[in-house]
Amino acid sequence: MGKMLKNIVFRDFLEQKYSDSGNFSEGLAFVKDSNSGLYGYIDETGKEVIQQKFYKVESFKNGLAAVQNKYAQWGYIDKFGNLKIPFNYIMAGSFNENLAVVRLKVEQSSKKNKFRFLNKKVNKSIIKTKIAIINTKNQFIKINDYDYISDFCNGLAIVRNNKNLYGVINKEGLEIVSCKYKALNIISDKLIAFKELENCYGIIDLSGKEIIENKYQYISKFSNGLALVKSDDGLYGYINEEGYEIIKCKYEYACPFSEGLALIKSDNSYKFINENGLEAFKCNYELVNSFSCGLALVQDSNGMYGYIDKNFKEVVPCKYKYASDFSNGLSKVIDPDGVIYYINNSLQVKIILPHKFYSRIKYGNNDKEIRSENKEELIRKKMELIKYIKKYLEEQKTNLITKYTNEITEETNKIIDDLNSQVNDKKSLIIKKIKK
Repeated sequence: MGKMLKNIVFRDFLEQKYSDSGNFSEGLAFVKDSNSGLYGYIDETGKEVIQQKFYKVESFKNGLAAVQNKYAQWGYIDKFGNLKIPFNYIMAGSFNENLAVVRLKVEQSSKKNKFRFLNKKVNKSIIKTKIAIINTKNQFIKINDYDYISDFCNGLAIVRNNKNLYGVINKEGLEIVSCKYKALNIISDKLIAFKELENCYGIIDLSGKEIIENKYQYISKFSNGLALVKSDDGLYGYINEEGYEIIKCKYEYACPFSEGLALIKSDNSYKFINENGLEAFKCNYELVNSFSCGLALVQDSNGMYGYIDKNFKEVVPCKYKYASDFSNGLSKVIDPDGVIYYINNSLQVKIILPHKFYSRIKYGNNDKEIRSENKEELIRKKMELIKYIKKYLEEQKTNLITKYTNEITEETNKIIDDLNSQVNDKKSLIIKKIKK
């Protein structure tokens, strides 16, 4: 019996409706259909609210999302799936502060040196691509020619000219900081980190006045009134908007402040510090992220993810093989079986993306398949099937024994009959000889 059970082969599979999904933004998250490979959107109940019919998508910002059709053209839809901005663009970024960066094909007039939408067949030699800025009504913001434009932040955007030098424009498209820097980074509504010929950053204001000389390898955006900086010896600290190092550069790794705490690494350990530089908690984890929605993502030595709260208590055990930071109050997690969930910062499971577990079982010449949306239910069904197979094999064994026993009995009876016949023949022969 044991040898027969060894021939039973189980193969478990997870079948998911969506092969990919994004974080929630403005109440919606994109999902990718496993069969068609097309994208649509679900709401915070898991309901499909926009059909999967797009080839690429971005998250919703300012009420609109960039989507791509089968011709690799980009446009924008609203939260009902209505096309609000036509598929006119070969590249389309997300809206930030009601402005988006797009790239389009244009035809250049040799006489007037003006650009217009390419909407008919023209000589390919005069087709060009142009980067532009549009508002949510698909109106263009007048700007100079640039090779690159960043997303808007605090009413400002970084631009790069054809000489590979950077400047800053405002929402009206005016160049308020000339393109003369090797690199720029908007770090507040009135301060910009700059890099000139040297490899270090300093800080200027919107008039171009130098606030801090270029002496840092890196300067982050300001958060909680402090910006993360990296000194020329590779250590991290924090400065205020006047440029004073409020927390000295002494950490081997650090993150910007988030929700009043900053993650740092010193003596090969992760720790959280407050805005005074005082150590609040030492983390015994392999990986730690900054706080978001009151929770911080952590990873244990087994590579599994969970969350800690601001009391530094592990409120979600490290049991997920993937987890994201919280966004709009929700986090995407994947359990060891591959099932995708969204949990809220109250630690409640809000959405379980559609899936089915199934198992294929082979024994002898038989092949069966069982399915369930619940792993425990699948295990129960497998156990029931094993009992059935065991009973089936026992019956087969009993039938074989009965068959062989019957065959042996018949064969034995034949032999006995043959022997009796032979004995009787011998007996008759002897009697005949005696009579003679």
